[in-house]
Amino acid sequence: MGLIFRKLQKRDGYIIIFILFITLGLIFTVKTGYSINFDFVKQSSGFWKSIILFTLLYLAAHLLRIIRLYTILLENKIKFKDLLRVYAVTAWVNFFIPYKVGEIFRVIEIGRLCKNVRRGIVVIWIERLFDAIVILTIMLVYFLLSDISLIDYLPLVIILFTFISFSFFYYLEFPFTYKYVNQLIMSRSNSTRGVKLLNFLYNMRKIHSDIKALIQGRSSLGLFISVIIWILEIFSISILFSTINISSMFQSFFLLLNDSFFSISTSETNSSNFLLYKNLGLIILSLLALYFICSLLINRISEALRLRNKQARMQYVRKNTEYY
Repeated sequence: MGLIFRKLQKRDGYIIIFILFITLGLIFTVKTGYSINFDFVKQSSGFWKSIILFTLLYLAAHLLRIIRLYTILLENKIKFKDLLRVYAVTAWVNFFIPYKVGEIFRVIEIGRLCKNVRRGIVVIWIERLFDAIVILTIMLVYFLLSDISLIDYLPLVIILFTFISFSFFYYLEFPFTYKYVNQLIMSRSNSTRGVKLLNFLYNMRKIHSDIKALIQGRSSLGLFISVIIWILEIFSISILFSTINISSMFQSFFLLLNDSFFSISTSETNSSNFLLYKNLGLIILSLLALYFICSLLINRISEALRLRNKQARMQYVRKNTEYY
């Protein structure tokens, strides 16, 4: 992972990736923006009160996500304003790019802040694990207490359950597996394949160590914040959908969750509730991201120029030293 980071630095890879994902985000934002129906602007004052309340709850949920991210990265001593900039831009990109490809952008941007791409992967993994635990718990409790069929949401339940099971299995069992397999290879293998497997196990141990370091003493707090986040999400959706006569807030929530798991911009759901949510998400996240995109782009260009100037000075000093 450190080698990847150095290569990205040398080739200005961060700027290239940043511009690529921002361009993709703009494309899908414009594509989604063409479908906005501004008829809701003519609604009554009661409607607008609901919209304002939804916006406040929606922003509060995102603020808690930033606080959770800051808590996970507490030991990295990252400035809150830097984390806020990265979160605003990556949340906007991830909202529109299909199939959650924007998560790659988040990994890279957080990895840049931590100066370690592997750390970026681990952070997103931990965040998604907290979210998956809360969402799956809410879904199972709701379906057990109601008459709604689980079949329509079974693929999402299977994905969440598989992800949670694998994460817990990896965290709890990997140290024992690593010790056994490492001893086995060291004692019985002298091949190139054995060396590659040892390197793979070593990298997996680093990931495990990162996970342990980032959640130690913070797992309960992270899970608690995640519960509050999803309570705010559910209530914000219920407030929004109540304005268009959607009676069940949980059914509305699961509908959005199931569709947005793939992409807001490519969803085939054309119901008025989903379109209203998509339109408001487009407006809120785009406005938040606009300032931070310019700020981050200026920072990326400045970093690249400083790096090139530093390399040029080092080459100049090296040549003069060799000359004398």
